[in-house]
Amino acid sequence: MIDAVRKKVIASHRRQSGGGEEERAGAEASAEDAVARAIKIIEDMVKHGILEIVSTEGSSPDYSSLCDKALAHRGRAVYMASSKSYRHHGIGAFDLVHYALAKGEGASVIITADAAFADIEGSDDEFGHIRVQLTGKPLIGPLGGGAGPDRRGGTNR
Repeated sequence: MIDAVRKKVIASHRRQSGGGEEERAGAEASAEDAVARAIKIIEDMVKHGILEIVSTEGSSPDYSSLCDKALAHRGRAVYMASSKSYRHHGIGAFDLVHYALAKGEGASVIITADAAFADIEGSDDEFGHIRVQLTGKPLIGPLGGGAGPDRRGGTNR
């Protein structure tokens, strides 16, 4: 998440300015401020029991099953006329590892800046029950104040 915040702020500055050393320093300072705000939000959510940070050490998803999921949710290549190249839109293989780890920890929500994650919510028998909170969108479920048991009777994590 922190990397996504940093990249988004710096990319926004690049679009608004022509480059140069001074603009680059301003972009970096803005990125650091945005990262500090994101970390503060995460710390506040942990403190209030809305978010739990878990270690994935020792977790090992079923990679053969994830290969099947990658085919089922393969996304699409979109031609970008401005750069005369193709860009992948949709769930990537690494995104599915995030889903598998979230499922293994009993998570009810994934917080991400990657809009492709929303393609899985409600449309997959194994991962579709996990809600997706896109950064920059209105808060959902426990993040929006609806703390308590999740849909499966567990705890929101």
